[in-house]
Amino acid sequence: MTRLDVRAFAPGDLPGIQRLFQRAYGSELRAEEWEWKYGRSPFEHFGVVGERQGEVVAYYGGWRWRLHGSGERRDALVFCDIMTDPSARMAGRLPPLIPLHEAAMKLAAEARIPYFCGFPNRGAARFGSRFLGYRYEWMAACSAPLPELDRPTPDGFDVAISDTFPEEIDALAVRLHALPGFRVERSRAVLNWRYHARPERYYRVYSALAGGDAKAYAVASTAGPVAVLVDLQSGQPGTGEGLDALFSAVARDLAPRGITELRVGLTRFSPLLPHLANRFGFTVAEDQNPFGILPTSPGVTVDVSPANFDARWGDNDVF
Repeated sequence: MTRLDVRAFAPGDLPGIQRLFQRAYGSELRAEEWEWKYGRSPFEHFGVVGERQGEVVAYYGGWRWRLHGSGERRDALVFCDIMTDPSARMAGRLPPLIPLHEAAMKLAAEARIPYFCGFPNRGAARFGSRFLGYRYEWMAACSAPLPELDRPTPDGFDVAISDTFPEEIDALAVRLHALPGFRVERSRAVLNWRYHARPERYYRVYSALAGGDAKAYAVASTAGPVAVLVDLQSGQPGTGEGLDALFSAVARDLAPRGITELRVGLTRFSPLLPHLANRFGFTVAEDQNPFGILPTSPGVTVDVSPANFDARWGDNDVF
């Protein structure tokens, strides 16, 4: 087997990665999607490629996330594009992703990035646990009949419905970033890039406002009779402030469009989970995909873990 040469991603690698994507997945990787994901992202692009005889046969890359919790910031790599050429998926007894992963670990340590994060499917989670050392926590998949969420809107609340986030969201983000545990940055700039600027993908944004302040928000994506809240946040998660107004607005907005079911995915650490189950009657099941964290070196102090990470499906809905 010809040796695999592994190195850091360079901008000129995109055509080779596009050819690799076609071979790996049988579909086109559009330049517009890549530009949105990496060229226009508020998070730094970080990736490594594997070459064989000058052709890209493996790619392992994503972003340098900014995580916030208890008023502190941590950096972490999240890998949202992982692909290998079918002819290179085994090199002897060594899967080619292992040398790519080791190269990424080395580059991350040099860049002082302490964590890797990932949302793999079950097969990839088995690989990550066996070969890479990831620790995983299963996410919760919550669902409820949409009509049952149409309740009276609390006094003083108004819900703005749009495809962008209002200015008031930045003040809400500051409160979210001060909460215990860790979560990906929720600034207005990040949210509008993530849920508004993506080509060929539409999200509906619900912002619960009261007294000139944003109290909570939700982001919906629909498919058939199902609406998925890919993001759902409350600035006072212990009380679930704003959820009544949000769910009522979602139900009244989407039910006439034929939507009958609402789904939410979040890590089990999230303080919103008990509200969904006990207050709104969501059924809670184990999601098919877990969330995992891996320190980039043995010397890293582990204060971010799957057990204190408040993630949503939208943190991974980028494939």
